[in-house]
Amino acid sequence: IPSGLKVKKPYILYVGSLAPHKNVGRLVEAFVVLKGYDGMGQLGLVIAGGNDRRYPSLAERINKLGLEGSVYVTDFVNDQNLDYLYRNSEALVFPTLFEGFGMPGLEGMARGVPVVCSDIEVLREVYGEAALYFDPRDPSDMVEKIRKVISDKRIASRLVEKGRERVK
Repeated sequence: IPSGLKVKKPYILYVGSLAPHKNVGRLVEAFVVLKGYDGMGQLGLVIAGGNDRRYPSLAERINKLGLEGSVYVTDFVNDQNLDYLYRNSEALVFPTLFEGFGMPGLEGMARGVPVVCSDIEVLREVYGEAALYFDPRDPSDMVEKIRKVISDKRIASRLVEKGRERVK
């Protein structure tokens, strides 16, 4: 693990800000449920580049849910550390409610990471068949799709393969 990163594998990854439309709060809610499933207890959640003081409620929510040892919120992450985080994650999860383009998914695909994301028009247009989509307003759908990618290596491999093609 590069210096300065305090993460434990296995983990799922979110890359981006904590702005309300990024929907990270729902991702944290889904993560609590996900950890309750067999084989998911050791899973962590890394929120990279999101330690934004304008949105203090996320830290409060993480503490209130007892997730201090499982959810890692980083400040700005340099390119080397970000590359490490992508390449070592089980999946990139992108729960945004609206987006201009959606670079994190393409960055994940370029690094061979399965992408699980919001079923919104712009992401369908950019990611095509190379992502597994969920309803961003439904934490249970989020849990189901993340779990599917983590527990079914065939699905994960198919997404990685399609992702590499999509990035080209």
